[in-house]
Amino acid sequence: MHEELPAEKEGSVQAVTHSHKAVSLWTSIRKYPRITAWSFSLSLGILLWGYDLVIVGTVASIPAFQRVFGRPYEDRWIISSSWLAVWAISSNIGLMAGSVVFGWAQDRIGRRWSLAVTSLICSVSVAICYVADLPVSIEARRGVFFLAKTIQGFAIGGIMCTTQTWLSEVVPTELRGSLMSIFPIFKLLGQLVGALVCFSVIESDSKSSYRLCFATQWPFSAPLTILALLLPESPAWLLRKGREAAAIKAMLRLRGRGKDGSTLHADTAVRHLRETIDGEGTQIEKATYVDCFKTIQRRRTAIVCFAEFIPLLFGLQLLGSASYFLQQIGLDAETGVLLQVIGIAIGILASCVTFYTSSKFGRRTLVLGSLGAISILWLGVGVSGSWQNTFTAVGMMLVIFFAGIGAWPATYAIASEASALRLRAKTQGLGWFAYGLGTMIFGLIMPYLYNPDAANLGSKTAYVYFALAGLGVVATFFFIPEMKGRKNHEIDKLFDLRVSARKFKRWELDDSGSV
Repeated sequence: MHEELPAEKEGSVQAVTHSHKAVSLWTSIRKYPRITAWSFSLSLGILLWGYDLVIVGTVASIPAFQRVFGRPYEDRWIISSSWLAVWAISSNIGLMAGSVVFGWAQDRIGRRWSLAVTSLICSVSVAICYVADLPVSIEARRGVFFLAKTIQGFAIGGIMCTTQTWLSEVVPTELRGSLMSIFPIFKLLGQLVGALVCFSVIESDSKSSYRLCFATQWPFSAPLTILALLLPESPAWLLRKGREAAAIKAMLRLRGRGKDGSTLHADTAVRHLRETIDGEGTQIEKATYVDCFKTIQRRRTAIVCFAEFIPLLFGLQLLGSASYFLQQIGLDAETGVLLQVIGIAIGILASCVTFYTSSKFGRRTLVLGSLGAISILWLGVGVSGSWQNTFTAVGMMLVIFFAGIGAWPATYAIASEASALRLRAKTQGLGWFAYGLGTMIFGLIMPYLYNPDAANLGSKTAYVYFALAGLGVVATFFFIPEMKGRKNHEIDKLFDLRVSARKFKRWELDDSGSV
């Protein structure tokens, strides 16, 4: 039986919707300091994801690594296109499996234990990377490195899927967009750390140079296991399990007591969650991946998957291996890594701006504006690359900037808002599966487009992303609804009413869910 909670005096859905839109970002942070702090603490996992993304492309630019894992080509050493592609997709093969497995496991063992298990697996995978150069045969060395990156990808898929689920269930509506922007901020920070570490050892001829790049992942993965055990469990998951007292206790840890010592704030939050869950009906144990593709849920799942795919459309895969790519168009290794570091720093600054602007502008506005600018930038890179490559590095930095102030952070908010609460973990798993699949495809194709032993397109590879970013603008306009400022039950009603994406923003609801 449900425990009775104090009633809350509240106006209509319409009134609630407009009241929280007027609240400033800093007022919301002061109102929810604990949730903000816990959200930022989960950045360890996001840092690890960013580090893993950059590590293959950046480590491949270290001469010592090239001599152990590569082959001679003319007057230099390179990593062959086939192995670059295989290593690039290894993490994504693991990520796809990990996101689906832990999209399911989260509903069985909870968000906390899923995060703890995956971070522990990640620590083990780093150890395998560290000793990948021990086999005598070069093929064996390459194979062990592939295995290590696959296991690490499996762990990261689980970590990211779990992190996004926890944040989407815990973060209040008025902070959702801003706190979801920690994904690109800390992903880029992870890339920056990885690139800086690689840059510091790039001139070394010792195996310890690239081994250091692997070892520096432990400070991210090991503490994450401890953090997971201290993290308050998602109240939504606890309610689904019928543990209402535990849900209230977790909410108190997240929101605290009132100034008078009352628990009304936490009680009210749990009440709203329970009303949404009761309205959805189906028990969490009965929810399956098949449910994500039924009737209305099919549209919501497609939106989540497309949102996770958007970073690939603006060029994230190429930007993640920028140092190696820039080497292939004529820059030396040191300059390539240095420019990647500068680009990442620009992206971090841009994403920090979005921490504020996400509370002011809609998701559609941010995605449409930044993707449009990025498409034009890639066109400029491609045109200039037809006769020289001097604009390529500058153009890539500008792409990172425009992605950071718009499309990139907005996609995480969209993916977190679109799914039904009872299917959230599984839908997030499918979203990360789509991201992993897309990254794997791009990882296979891209090296063959720009590597000198294949198509050797160089800067003209940008034409591909000009077309993809343009397609992203069109798809976003017709497909992505504006969910900024909407609470879970409002979003549910709008999808139930089959409101079109372009009408979501201005559609008004009364208490019954009618116009």
